[in-house]
Amino acid sequence: MAGNARFYRPELDALRFLAFFLVFLRHTGSSISDEMTSEGGVTALIANASTAGSYGVDLFFLLSAYLITELLMREKALTGSVNVTSFYARRILRIWPLYFTFILATLALSKFTPVQFPQGAVIPMLLFYGNWYLMTHNFFSPAGVLWSVSIEEQFYVLCPFVVRSFSRHGLLLVAVFLIIVANITRVSLLLTGTKNPAILWYCTVTRLDPIAIGIAVCLILHGRMPIIPPLLRGVLVISGLTCFYAAATAFQGLGDLTPVRGGLAYPIADLGALAVFLGFLGAKITWQPLVYLGQISYGLYVYHLLALDLAKVGILHFMGECPFWLRGAVALPITIMLAAISYAWLEQPFLRLKGTTSRSGPSAPAVPSETR
Repeated sequence: MAGNARFYRPELDALRFLAFFLVFLRHTGSSISDEMTSEGGVTALIANASTAGSYGVDLFFLLSAYLITELLMREKALTGSVNVTSFYARRILRIWPLYFTFILATLALSKFTPVQFPQGAVIPMLLFYGNWYLMTHNFFSPAGVLWSVSIEEQFYVLCPFVVRSFSRHGLLLVAVFLIIVANITRVSLLLTGTKNPAILWYCTVTRLDPIAIGIAVCLILHGRMPIIPPLLRGVLVISGLTCFYAAATAFQGLGDLTPVRGGLAYPIADLGALAVFLGFLGAKITWQPLVYLGQISYGLYVYHLLALDLAKVGILHFMGECPFWLRGAVALPITIMLAAISYAWLEQPFLRLKGTTSRSGPSAPAVPSETR
Protein backbone atom coordinates (compact mmCIF):
# COMPACT_ATOMS: atom_id res chain seq x y z
CA MET A 1 0.00 0.00 0.00
CA ALA A 2 1.46 3.30 -1.08
CA GLY A 3 2.03 5.81 1.71
CA ASN A 4 -0.10 8.41 -0.04
CA ALA A 5 -3.79 9.12 0.41
CA ARG A 6 -4.16 10.33 -3.16
CA PHE A 7 -5.77 7.85 -5.50
CA TYR A 8 -7.22 8.60 -8.92
CA ARG A 9 -7.55 6.26 -11.88
CA PRO A 10 -8.96 7.69 -15.15
CA GLU A 11 -9.90 4.22 -16.39
CA LEU A 12 -12.34 3.94 -13.50
CA ASP A 13 -14.10 7.05 -14.78
CA ALA A 14 -14.49 5.20 -18.08
CA LEU A 15 -15.92 2.26 -16.13
CA ARG A 16 -18.35 4.60 -14.40
CA PHE A 17 -19.68 5.67 -17.78
CA LEU A 18 -20.06 2.05 -18.89
CA ALA A 19 -22.01 1.28 -15.71
CA PHE A 20 -24.31 4.23 -16.36
CA PHE A 21 -24.74 3.33 -20.02
CA LEU A 22 -25.80 -0.21 -19.14
CA VAL A 23 -28.48 1.14 -16.79
CA PHE A 24 -29.51 3.65 -19.45
CA LEU A 25 -29.96 0.83 -21.98
CA ARG A 26 -32.06 -1.05 -19.45
CA HIS A 27 -34.43 1.83 -18.87
CA THR A 28 -34.52 2.75 -22.54
CA GLY A 29 -35.64 -0.76 -23.41
CA SER A 30 -37.85 -1.32 -20.36
CA SER A 31 -40.97 -0.77 -22.44
CA ILE A 32 -40.11 -3.72 -24.67
CA SER A 33 -38.73 -6.17 -22.09
CA ASP A 34 -41.99 -7.43 -20.65
CA GLU A 35 -43.64 -7.71 -24.06
CA MET A 36 -40.89 -9.29 -26.13
CA THR A 37 -39.43 -12.07 -24.01
CA SER A 38 -42.26 -14.47 -24.78
CA GLU A 39 -41.99 -13.93 -28.54
CA GLY A 40 -38.61 -15.61 -28.97
CA GLY A 41 -36.02 -14.92 -31.63
CA VAL A 42 -34.48 -11.49 -32.07
CA THR A 43 -37.14 -9.76 -29.98
CA ALA A 44 -36.34 -11.90 -26.94
CA LEU A 45 -32.62 -11.31 -27.54
CA ILE A 46 -33.16 -7.54 -27.47
CA ALA A 47 -35.33 -7.76 -24.38
CA ASN A 48 -32.83 -9.89 -22.48
CA ALA A 49 -29.97 -7.59 -23.50
CA SER A 50 -31.97 -4.65 -22.16
CA THR A 51 -32.59 -6.44 -18.87
CA ALA A 52 -28.89 -7.29 -18.62
CA GLY A 53 -28.20 -3.57 -18.40
CA SER A 54 -29.72 -3.61 -14.91
CA TYR A 55 -26.48 -5.10 -13.64
CA GLY A 56 -24.70 -1.86 -14.35
CA VAL A 57 -25.86 -1.06 -10.82
CA ASP A 58 -23.72 -3.94 -9.56
CA LEU A 59 -20.73 -2.35 -11.29
CA PHE A 60 -21.48 0.89 -9.44
CA PHE A 61 -21.66 -0.96 -6.11
CA LEU A 62 -18.42 -2.88 -6.72
CA LEU A 63 -16.57 0.21 -7.92
CA SER A 64 -17.76 2.37 -5.03
CA ALA A 65 -16.80 -0.24 -2.45
CA TYR A 66 -13.37 -0.72 -4.03
CA LEU A 67 -12.62 3.00 -4.14
CA ILE A 68 -13.87 3.81 -0.66
CA THR A 69 -11.99 0.88 0.86
CA GLU A 70 -8.83 1.80 -1.05
CA LEU A 71 -8.97 5.40 0.12
CA LEU A 72 -9.66 4.47 3.72
CA MET A 73 -6.91 1.84 3.75
CA ARG A 74 -4.44 4.37 2.34
CA GLU A 75 -5.46 6.85 4.99
CA LYS A 76 -5.09 4.21 7.69
CA ALA A 77 -1.62 3.25 6.42
CA LEU A 78 -0.59 6.91 6.29
CA THR A 79 -2.02 8.15 9.60
CA GLY A 80 -2.65 5.01 11.64
CA SER A 81 -6.40 5.59 11.79
CA VAL A 82 -9.47 6.80 9.89
CA ASN A 83 -10.96 10.24 10.40
CA VAL A 84 -14.66 9.33 10.37
CA THR A 85 -15.90 12.92 10.58
CA SER A 86 -13.80 13.93 7.59
CA PHE A 87 -15.01 10.90 5.65
CA TYR A 88 -18.65 11.78 6.30
CA ALA A 89 -18.04 15.39 5.32
CA ARG A 90 -16.54 14.35 1.97
CA ARG A 91 -19.38 11.95 1.27
CA ILE A 92 -21.96 14.61 2.10
CA LEU A 93 -20.30 17.14 -0.19
CA ARG A 94 -20.22 14.61 -3.03
CA ILE A 95 -23.65 12.99 -2.73
CA TRP A 96 -26.10 15.29 -0.97
CA PRO A 97 -26.24 18.46 -3.13
CA LEU A 98 -27.38 16.71 -6.30
CA TYR A 99 -29.37 14.08 -4.42
CA PHE A 100 -31.56 16.46 -2.44
CA THR A 101 -31.82 18.98 -5.27
CA PHE A 102 -33.16 16.31 -7.59
CA ILE A 103 -35.64 15.02 -5.02
CA LEU A 104 -37.02 18.51 -4.44
CA ALA A 105 -37.08 19.28 -8.17
CA THR A 106 -38.90 16.03 -8.97
CA LEU A 107 -41.36 16.66 -6.15
CA ALA A 108 -42.06 20.15 -7.52
CA LEU A 109 -42.47 18.83 -11.07
CA SER A 110 -44.95 16.22 -9.84
CA LYS A 111 -47.25 19.04 -8.69
CA PHE A 112 -47.47 20.72 -12.11
CA THR A 113 -46.53 18.10 -14.72
CA PRO A 114 -47.16 14.39 -15.42
CA VAL A 115 -43.87 13.55 -13.67
CA GLN A 116 -44.67 11.20 -10.79
CA PHE A 117 -43.38 11.15 -7.22
CA PRO A 118 -45.63 9.23 -4.77
CA GLN A 119 -46.10 11.08 -1.51
CA GLY A 120 -45.30 7.95 0.46
CA ALA A 121 -41.86 7.75 -1.15
CA VAL A 122 -40.72 11.24 -0.18
CA ILE A 123 -39.65 10.57 3.42
CA PRO A 124 -37.92 7.23 2.61
CA MET A 125 -35.97 8.93 -0.17
CA LEU A 126 -35.03 11.91 1.97
CA LEU A 127 -33.80 9.60 4.75
CA PHE A 128 -31.89 7.24 2.44
CA TYR A 129 -34.03 4.15 2.85
CA GLY A 130 -35.83 4.50 -0.45
CA ASN A 131 -34.69 1.02 -1.49
CA TRP A 132 -36.75 -0.50 1.34
CA TYR A 133 -39.81 1.46 0.18
CA LEU A 134 -39.36 0.14 -3.35
CA MET A 135 -39.40 -3.44 -2.11
CA THR A 136 -43.13 -3.26 -1.46
CA HIS A 137 -44.40 -0.35 -3.59
CA ASN A 138 -44.66 0.25 -7.30
CA PHE A 139 -42.68 3.46 -7.67
CA PHE A 140 -42.71 4.90 -11.17
CA SER A 141 -40.78 8.15 -10.96
CA PRO A 142 -37.53 9.66 -12.26
CA ALA A 143 -36.48 9.77 -8.60
CA GLY A 144 -36.78 5.99 -8.38
CA VAL A 145 -33.20 5.54 -9.59
CA LEU A 146 -32.01 6.97 -6.27
CA TRP A 147 -32.65 3.64 -4.55
CA SER A 148 -29.08 2.57 -5.29
CA VAL A 149 -27.74 5.76 -3.71
CA SER A 150 -29.67 4.81 -0.56
CA ILE A 151 -27.82 1.49 -0.40
CA GLU A 152 -24.46 3.20 -0.93
CA GLU A 153 -25.22 5.73 1.81
CA GLN A 154 -26.07 2.88 4.17
CA PHE A 155 -22.71 1.35 3.30
CA TYR A 156 -20.91 4.64 3.94
CA VAL A 157 -22.36 4.88 7.46
CA LEU A 158 -20.58 1.73 8.63
CA CYS A 159 -17.57 1.44 6.33
CA PRO A 160 -15.14 3.86 8.07
CA PHE A 161 -15.76 2.27 11.47
CA VAL A 162 -15.21 -1.24 10.08
CA VAL A 163 -11.99 -0.27 8.28
CA ARG A 164 -10.71 1.50 11.36
CA SER A 165 -11.50 -1.45 13.65
CA PHE A 166 -10.31 -4.47 11.63
CA SER A 167 -6.99 -5.59 10.25
CA ARG A 168 -6.60 -6.33 6.55
CA HIS A 169 -7.14 -10.03 7.21
CA GLY A 170 -10.16 -9.27 9.37
CA LEU A 171 -11.67 -7.06 6.67
CA LEU A 172 -11.24 -9.82 4.12
CA LEU A 173 -13.15 -12.18 6.42
CA VAL A 174 -15.87 -9.53 6.76
CA ALA A 175 -16.16 -9.35 2.96
CA VAL A 176 -16.47 -13.14 2.69
CA PHE A 177 -19.10 -13.09 5.44
CA LEU A 178 -21.13 -10.46 3.57
CA ILE A 179 -21.07 -12.53 0.38
CA ILE A 180 -22.31 -15.58 2.28
CA VAL A 181 -25.05 -13.57 4.04
CA ALA A 182 -26.30 -12.08 0.77
CA ASN A 183 -26.57 -15.47 -0.94
CA ILE A 184 -28.15 -17.22 2.05
CA THR A 185 -30.69 -14.41 2.42
CA ARG A 186 -31.72 -14.56 -1.24
CA VAL A 187 -32.09 -18.33 -1.29
CA SER A 188 -33.94 -18.27 2.05
CA LEU A 189 -36.42 -15.71 0.74
CA LEU A 190 -36.99 -17.78 -2.36
CA LEU A 191 -37.42 -21.00 -0.38
CA THR A 192 -40.09 -19.33 1.75
CA GLY A 193 -42.08 -18.65 -1.39
CA THR A 194 -41.09 -15.10 -2.29
CA LYS A 195 -42.32 -14.35 -5.81
CA ASN A 196 -41.72 -10.62 -5.85
CA PRO A 197 -38.38 -9.91 -7.61
CA ALA A 198 -38.35 -6.40 -6.12
CA ILE A 199 -37.63 -7.85 -2.68
CA LEU A 200 -34.42 -9.43 -3.97
CA TRP A 201 -33.45 -6.48 -6.16
CA TYR A 202 -33.89 -3.61 -3.69
CA CYS A 203 -33.12 -5.20 -0.32
CA THR A 204 -29.85 -3.96 1.17
CA VAL A 205 -28.91 -7.39 2.52
CA THR A 206 -29.44 -9.19 -0.78
CA ARG A 207 -27.27 -6.63 -2.61
CA LEU A 208 -24.24 -6.94 -0.33
CA ASP A 209 -22.16 -9.22 -2.55
CA PRO A 210 -20.98 -6.73 -5.22
CA ILE A 211 -20.06 -4.37 -2.38
CA ALA A 212 -18.18 -7.15 -0.60
CA ILE A 213 -16.40 -8.14 -3.81
CA GLY A 214 -15.21 -4.55 -4.25
CA ILE A 215 -13.84 -4.60 -0.71
CA ALA A 216 -12.14 -7.97 -1.27
CA VAL A 217 -10.51 -6.88 -4.54
CA CYS A 218 -9.05 -3.83 -2.81
CA LEU A 219 -7.63 -5.91 0.03
CA ILE A 220 -6.21 -8.63 -2.23
CA LEU A 221 -4.54 -6.21 -4.63
CA HIS A 222 -3.13 -4.20 -1.71
CA GLY A 223 -2.79 -1.00 -3.73
CA ARG A 224 -1.33 -2.69 -6.81
CA MET A 225 -2.74 -2.54 -10.32
CA PRO A 226 -3.27 -5.88 -12.10
CA ILE A 227 -0.92 -6.36 -15.07
CA ILE A 228 -3.19 -7.76 -17.77
CA PRO A 229 -2.49 -7.80 -21.53
CA PRO A 230 -4.93 -5.68 -23.59
CA LEU A 231 -6.36 -8.71 -25.38
CA LEU A 232 -7.12 -10.45 -22.09
CA ARG A 233 -8.72 -7.25 -20.79
CA GLY A 234 -11.05 -7.33 -23.76
CA VAL A 235 -11.87 -10.96 -23.07
CA LEU A 236 -12.64 -10.12 -19.43
CA VAL A 237 -15.00 -7.29 -20.37
CA ILE A 238 -16.82 -9.36 -23.01
CA SER A 239 -17.05 -12.31 -20.61
CA GLY A 240 -18.43 -10.05 -17.90
CA LEU A 241 -21.10 -8.62 -20.18
CA THR A 242 -21.95 -12.17 -21.25
CA CYS A 243 -22.44 -13.06 -17.58
CA PHE A 244 -24.84 -10.12 -17.27
CA TYR A 245 -26.80 -11.45 -20.22
CA ALA A 246 -26.83 -14.96 -18.75
CA ALA A 247 -28.02 -13.61 -15.41
CA ALA A 248 -30.75 -11.62 -17.14
CA THR A 249 -31.84 -14.70 -19.08
CA ALA A 250 -31.98 -16.81 -15.91
CA PHE A 251 -33.84 -14.10 -14.03
CA GLN A 252 -36.12 -13.04 -16.87
CA GLY A 253 -39.02 -15.35 -16.01
CA LEU A 254 -40.09 -13.17 -13.10
CA GLY A 255 -43.41 -14.95 -12.84
CA ASP A 256 -41.53 -18.20 -12.20
CA LEU A 257 -39.01 -16.99 -9.64
CA THR A 258 -37.57 -20.24 -8.30
CA PRO A 259 -34.72 -20.71 -5.79
CA VAL A 260 -32.53 -22.04 -8.59
CA ARG A 261 -33.26 -19.23 -11.06
CA GLY A 262 -33.11 -16.44 -8.50
CA GLY A 263 -30.27 -18.05 -6.60
CA LEU A 264 -28.01 -18.35 -9.65
CA ALA A 265 -28.72 -15.02 -11.33
CA TYR A 266 -26.99 -12.82 -8.78
CA PRO A 267 -23.76 -14.82 -8.37
CA ILE A 268 -23.46 -14.97 -12.17
CA ALA A 269 -23.90 -11.20 -12.32
CA ASP A 270 -21.32 -10.80 -9.55
CA LEU A 271 -18.79 -12.74 -11.61
CA GLY A 272 -19.64 -10.53 -14.55
CA ALA A 273 -19.14 -7.34 -12.56
CA LEU A 274 -15.79 -8.62 -11.26
CA ALA A 275 -14.62 -9.56 -14.76
CA VAL A 276 -15.57 -6.17 -16.23
CA PHE A 277 -13.96 -4.35 -13.31
CA LEU A 278 -10.67 -6.23 -13.67
CA GLY A 279 -10.80 -5.63 -17.41
CA PHE A 280 -10.73 -1.89 -16.73
CA LEU A 281 -8.59 -1.61 -13.59
CA GLY A 282 -5.06 -0.63 -14.58
CA ALA A 283 -5.94 -0.17 -18.27
CA LYS A 284 -4.49 2.84 -20.07
CA ILE A 285 -7.65 4.81 -20.84
CA THR A 286 -6.98 8.51 -21.11
CA TRP A 287 -9.40 9.66 -23.84
CA GLN A 288 -10.68 12.82 -22.23
CA PRO A 289 -14.28 12.83 -23.56
CA LEU A 290 -14.81 9.36 -22.09
CA VAL A 291 -13.07 10.27 -18.83
CA TYR A 292 -15.22 13.40 -18.57
CA LEU A 293 -18.42 11.40 -19.09
CA GLY A 294 -17.30 9.18 -16.23
CA GLN A 295 -16.67 12.20 -14.05
CA ILE A 296 -20.25 13.39 -14.56
CA SER A 297 -21.69 9.86 -14.31
CA TYR A 298 -23.44 10.59 -11.01
CA GLY A 299 -25.48 13.25 -12.79
CA LEU A 300 -25.96 10.99 -15.82
CA TYR A 301 -27.42 8.33 -13.56
CA VAL A 302 -29.64 10.73 -11.63
CA TYR A 303 -31.08 12.56 -14.65
CA HIS A 304 -31.48 9.81 -17.21
CA LEU A 305 -35.00 8.68 -16.31
CA LEU A 306 -36.21 12.27 -16.42
CA ALA A 307 -34.57 12.68 -19.83
CA LEU A 308 -36.22 9.48 -21.06
CA ASP A 309 -39.61 10.81 -19.93
CA LEU A 310 -39.01 14.13 -21.66
CA ALA A 311 -37.94 12.37 -24.85
CA LYS A 312 -41.02 10.16 -24.80
CA VAL A 313 -43.38 13.12 -24.37
CA GLY A 314 -41.74 15.02 -27.21
CA ILE A 315 -41.62 12.08 -29.62
CA LEU A 316 -45.24 11.12 -28.92
CA HIS A 317 -46.29 14.73 -29.50
CA PHE A 318 -44.65 14.94 -32.91
CA MET A 319 -44.89 11.33 -34.13
CA GLY A 320 -47.74 9.70 -32.25
CA GLU A 321 -45.57 6.70 -31.43
CA CYS A 322 -42.29 6.28 -29.56
CA PRO A 323 -39.88 3.55 -30.73
CA PHE A 324 -37.54 2.59 -27.91
CA TRP A 325 -34.41 3.20 -29.99
CA LEU A 326 -35.49 6.74 -30.92
CA ARG A 327 -36.38 7.47 -27.32
CA GLY A 328 -32.88 6.47 -26.26
CA ALA A 329 -31.22 8.41 -29.07
CA VAL A 330 -33.03 11.59 -28.06
CA ALA A 331 -32.71 11.07 -24.30
CA LEU A 332 -28.96 10.41 -24.19
CA PRO A 333 -27.82 13.91 -25.32
CA ILE A 334 -30.46 15.45 -23.03
CA THR A 335 -29.04 13.42 -20.15
CA ILE A 336 -25.48 14.48 -20.94
CA MET A 337 -26.51 18.14 -21.17
CA LEU A 338 -28.34 18.05 -17.82
CA ALA A 339 -25.47 16.22 -16.14
CA ALA A 340 -22.85 18.60 -17.53
CA ILE A 341 -24.79 21.66 -16.33
CA SER A 342 -25.34 20.03 -12.96
CA TYR A 343 -21.68 19.11 -12.60
CA ALA A 344 -20.48 22.61 -13.45
CA TRP A 345 -22.99 24.66 -11.49
CA LEU A 346 -24.24 22.43 -8.67
CA GLU A 347 -21.71 19.70 -7.90
CA GLN A 348 -18.30 21.29 -8.49
CA PRO A 349 -18.71 24.15 -5.99
CA PHE A 350 -19.21 21.52 -3.29
CA LEU A 351 -16.51 19.22 -4.68
CA ARG A 352 -13.98 22.04 -4.31
CA LEU A 353 -14.81 22.11 -0.60
CA LYS A 354 -13.73 18.47 -0.26
CA GLY A 355 -10.10 19.59 -0.22
CA THR A 356 -10.77 21.46 3.03
CA THR A 357 -12.00 18.32 4.82
CA SER A 358 -8.65 16.74 5.71
CA ARG A 359 -8.24 13.17 6.83
CA SER A 360 -5.99 13.86 9.76
CA GLY A 361 -5.44 17.58 9.93
CA PRO A 362 -4.62 20.53 7.71
CA SER A 363 -1.56 18.89 6.14
CA ALA A 364 -3.28 15.70 5.03
CA PRO A 365 -3.31 15.28 1.26
CA ALA A 366 -6.62 15.72 -0.51
CA VAL A 367 -8.08 13.15 -2.85
CA PRO A 368 -9.09 14.47 -6.27
CA SER A 369 -11.83 11.92 -6.81
CA GLU A 370 -13.51 9.29 -4.73
CA THR A 371 -16.68 7.68 -6.02
CA ARG A 372 -19.89 8.41 -7.82
